[in-house]
Amino acid sequence: MSTKSTNGTQRAGNASGRRELGKSGITRQRILDAAARIFAEKGYGRTPMGEIAQEAGIHITALYYHFSTKDDLAEGVINHGAQLNYAQIVERLDELSREATFIERFRVAVRAQLEGVVARRSYVLAQSKILSELPEARQERHRALLRQSADLWRGLLREGRAAGMLREDLDLSVARMVLQGSINWTIEWYRPGGRDIAEIAGQIADTILTGMQ
Repeated sequence: MSTKSTNGTQRAGNASGRRELGKSGITRQRILDAAARIFAEKGYGRTPMGEIAQEAGIHITALYYHFSTKDDLAEGVINHGAQLNYAQIVERLDELSREATFIERFRVAVRAQLEGVVARRSYVLAQSKILSELPEARQERHRALLRQSADLWRGLLREGRAAGMLREDLDLSVARMVLQGSINWTIEWYRPGGRDIAEIAGQIADTILTGMQ
């Protein structure tokens, strides 16, 4: 089970599927983490595979064992971050009781996504820098993962409207984009050890809900 911390970032970092990784899985994770950090800083073109191997503390042959090309690694980074963030929201919602209200579910989802963005800041920044550099087929596979997350939020907002908690004239597509944009933007100003994540999530939820009700 994931562990709790005062600001939620440790729990967010551990909510990666709750599976035990073998030696190969641990090495792969180290590569992804190292690549995310360097891609986030330098982008795609200025990041050599050798530098990623050095950052991960492995020989470059081990890097190529896990990712045969730079495109494979770049896609692996952005897809990994998206998959974990989506899984974290689903997991937190599934933990709620069947009697949970829309407001409760909405707040939990906002906090889960915010914690994921903060815990995997390098992955989010890397995605913004390297997605457009990848071949279209790889971009589309990643966008399919993003659509999965968008669909989750669409369903949650429709649930709120059906429960009479959201205005009938509200454009749910706009509301979703404003919400996700607000959460994702926190990587530009939030720093670990700063304001409490739960407090920030609550304020984002309150601000959005005030405009939707």
